[in-house]
Amino acid sequence: MRHLVALASGLLALALVGALTADLGRRAAADGLRVTAIFPPGTSAEAMLKQVAMADGRLVRATILPFAVEVAGDAPGIAARLEANGAFAVVARLPGSMPALGGCGYFSP
Repeated sequence: MRHLVALASGLLALALVGALTADLGRRAAADGLRVTAIFPPGTSAEAMLKQVAMADGRLVRATILPFAVEVAGDAPGIAARLEANGAFAVVARLPGSMPALGGCGYFSP
């Protein structure tokens, strides 16, 4: 029984930290012109590109996740526009070493 309580406590702490981290990422993305857009798993590259274009964004590069891309916008509000066009979540830009392995995550033009 003690193990179940410890497991439940650990899972609750993990969920809380994840929720707080996602919220901080969303807040930072709201003011940013360069963000990471996370789409529902299984979204094709073509669909992501279309949704980014509909949000008046420019694709910067792919990320290590096949359903997330780094996006730049010329006007404030790119995060809200991406979410309105199908992004599951939009967070602040990931650190340079995270989005692509060795810089090898770029989409072809």
